Amino acid sequence: MIFNKIYTTKYLSLLILVFLGTHNIYAQKKRKHVRPTPQKEITHTQSPLETMPIAKVMFVDSIVVDFKDFIQQIPLNPESGTLLSYNKFFSTTDESAKTVHINEFGNHCYYAKGDSIASRLYTQDKLGDTWTNEHVLEEIPSSYQSINYPFMCTDGITLFFAAKGGNSIGGYDVFMTRHNNNDGHFYTPENYGLPYNSEFNDYLIAIDDIDSLGWLVTDRHQPEGKVCIYTFVPTTSRVNIDTEQFNKDERMGYAQLNSIEKTWTFGDRANALERIKKLKTRLQNQLIVANDIAFVINDNVTYHSINDFKSQENKNLFQQLVQLKKEYLANTLLLESQVNKNKIDSNLQDLEKRCIQSHQEIHALEKKIRNTENLLIK
Repeated sequence: MIFNKIYTTKYLSLLILVFLGTHNIYAQKKRKHVRPTPQKEITHTQSPLETMPIAKVMFVDSIVVDFKDFIQQIPLNPESGTLLSYNKFFSTTDESAKTVHINEFGNHCYYAKGDSIASRLYTQDKLGDTWTNEHVLEEIPSSYQSINYPFMCTDGITLFFAAKGGNSIGGYDVFMTRHNNNDGHFYTPENYGLPYNSEFNDYLIAIDDIDSLGWLVTDRHQPEGKVCIYTFVPTTSRVNIDTEQFNKDERMGYAQLNSIEKTWTFGDRANALERIKKLKTRLQNQLIVANDIAFVINDNVTYHSINDFKSQENKNLFQQLVQLKKEYLANTLLLESQVNKNKIDSNLQDLEKRCIQSHQEIHALEKKIRNTENLLIK
């Protein structure tokens, strides 16, 4: 009896052990083996200054001025338009830091308005003595924050502006967009890149196509309340610094404009300084380059001022001719740059057609002006 009780107890204990053992085996089969997650190797995060291409540009000179009135310190050729403060142009005190760019004919302007974050770009036309038809540039969305400092080049196509936001290297960056004259819209803006932009505030790019000069306004390397105005020589097509020709420190130096003297080997600085001197002399003498022309009427008569035209209609037609030539030049340069990049598509074919059409329009308009003037001077 005792033997049977002991035997029964051992037998039950054995069954329990077997049950627990098989249960553990079953659980091991069901349980997934969790591998430890490997830790990612920590790498150095490269800044845009280290990864973005750097344009090969000669910076001729620089001057440090007060931020509050820097637009007055840019010796802008009148044919490149006029830069004014928003408050002065609109006779208000609402937008103390905003600026306006007016074209050479004084009948079209670009400006920004809004608060410190939700600024937008606008245009207006001048009809008679009144500015009207305010139009917001919808193609430049509000994701470009604190938009300001617009500048439309004389080609009527290339528009620069400054903004903060997701596509900015840091602070304000200069962006560029182009106007499509066919449908009246602007293309998606692009960051103008290095060395024009930096991790500091880069406010304005202004271009003088007549004298082949440009100005960059930035507060890099400057104390609070000051900006540096760099004078540079713009290029018809972008050429980047050869990464194999310069080491990392040299490239960073070019990107940050640590020493503009090192860019003087990129062009003819003496010639650029001479152009600056002549430009300042013209401005001091109150000469208007737009009126300093050489338009041949016939073998014996050449007009040297827009006031030489005998009719107001021909004065207006000549201004249209000047604008048409600028657009033609801008399109041919753009066409050349795209062909050099081996970009052949429908947009390029359309651009080529526009160039041919513009050339024909220029020839026809010149002929019309000459014929009319020859009749008037007889």
